[in-house]
Amino acid sequence: MIANAFIWYFYAFSYLSDIIEISGLSKFVIVIYGINFLGIAISAILGASLINKFGRRMPFLLYWMLAGVIISLMLAIGNFATFTALALLSAVLGVYFGLGMPGCMGYFAASTETGKRARLGGITFFLIGLGSVLIGNMGSNNAMLTSLILAAWRSVGLVLLIFLKPGKSQIGKTAKISYGFVFSNKAFFLYLSLIHISEPTRLRR
Repeated sequence: MIANAFIWYFYAFSYLSDIIEISGLSKFVIVIYGINFLGIAISAILGASLINKFGRRMPFLLYWMLAGVIISLMLAIGNFATFTALALLSAVLGVYFGLGMPGCMGYFAASTETGKRARLGGITFFLIGLGSVLIGNMGSNNAMLTSLILAAWRSVGLVLLIFLKPGKSQIGKTAKISYGFVFSNKAFFLYLSLIHISEPTRLRR
């Protein structure tokens, strides 16, 4: 789930970067990227709250991955030639990605033994790097092709999630956590920094 989500996001972000360049709106690149990263940060907090309301991670993750397929297909019919359209696309990609990552990370932590977590985490990030390179080489200039690749990739993750039938453990009730605690949490900022550092710039080149 984690590798599938990160690879999807990296490829979608690469498409966003290409559209910014092609549309001649490179002077707004910092603003557009800022909207994306802000969307990730805010929606990550919201995603954690939604997970608690769902009570179980799996139904939420299934709906989230299905939404990813739909969003991917919508890229083929969008016209992103203006700043407003690009800002909206940037926000949608960021909010969508951030919304589901707390659930993915939480499920990873809950379903792995502490002693094996580092090794499994390393394997996951290796798969993210490998998958990003392989899919990135397909190119992302064509909207229809990009849309189909993203939808197909997300569908693969959704099908695997359904057929592997991972455990559906109940999420235990926890004490309310303040926003101050979240923003002072080192793990939260490590999560955001990994997104920024790991984004493959022009992999196909």
